[in-house]
Amino acid sequence: TAAEALCGVFLSVYLLANARDMGPVIIHYIALYASAPVFFMWAGRIAKSKDRTWVYRVGLALLAAYYGALLAIGTSAPDYAAALGLFYGFCTAFFWAGANTMTFEVTRDGVRERYLGILSAVNGTAQMIAPLAGAAIIAFAPDKDIGYRWVFGCAAAIYLACFFLSFWLAADESRSAFRVGPILFPNAERRDWRLVMLATITDGGGHIMFALVLGLLVFV
Repeated sequence: TAAEALCGVFLSVYLLANARDMGPVIIHYIALYASAPVFFMWAGRIAKSKDRTWVYRVGLALLAAYYGALLAIGTSAPDYAAALGLFYGFCTAFFWAGANTMTFEVTRDGVRERYLGILSAVNGTAQMIAPLAGAAIIAFAPDKDIGYRWVFGCAAAIYLACFFLSFWLAADESRSAFRVGPILFPNAERRDWRLVMLATITDGGGHIMFALVLGLLVFV
């Protein structure tokens, strides 16, 4: 969360600043959100049939590789907006599929609510502090491009550190079936789940649009 909050606001700004055009930003996010659901279902199937910690670990490594690729491409990033968007969708799908299934299935009823509450508080604090830290790094860097590189480098380092720390997680031996149909098309008896799905869609869209618009307004 800290790594994503550190860079999330500035990714679209970096593309816009180097392209001086909204086109690469739009292409990047279209590729990201068109590919992420497909990759997420694939990663979810693996997470349910194999070790969840393995999927989570792969997601961490992929996210470190993504920000490493940004460092390597540098100011030419807008030329690879579509490829970066597809790769980012692949990365986040594995990360969140592993993290969500692991969180739900290794915590038990009665403890899960407390754990998720603490996790949300920690995530919220990180999301408030990390963008300010990222902005400070960029502002005080000798050059803006160097500042962006420092921010992306910090994110890559955080994900890489978490990747190595994930080997201390106990392997999850439980297995269960992966059924998409009942989740996407719940019957009338699962009215609460349908409401949760609608709430998640609106909440997710609000968070995404807020981060994107905020970053672009800061640049403008």
